[in-house]
Amino acid sequence: MKITIGRFSFHRTCSTCPEQYDIYDETGTKIAYARLRYGHFVCAMPDIMGKPVFACVIGDDWTGEFLSDSQRRAVLNDCATAIERGYQYEA
Repeated sequence: MKITIGRFSFHRTCSTCPEQYDIYDETGTKIAYARLRYGHFVCAMPDIMGKPVFACVIGDDWTGEFLSDSQRRAVLNDCATAIERGYQYEA
């Protein structure tokens, strides 16, 4: 599954426990990684030392996938916004 948000493409590499994504920019360069595991969604960018650029709590300790497509879209949109800020930080 691939979801495009703005100039970023989220490629789902695992669908559950954890649900995870490799994230690419418009040139096809992998720029970030995100996953939802144990109720925590975290997105990190290797270019800024692998530190999280976005994180939030989803469900409880047993949650390893989004509860709905609308929730997935909303969180990935917030993640894309945070990645954009990370890009600006690196510039």
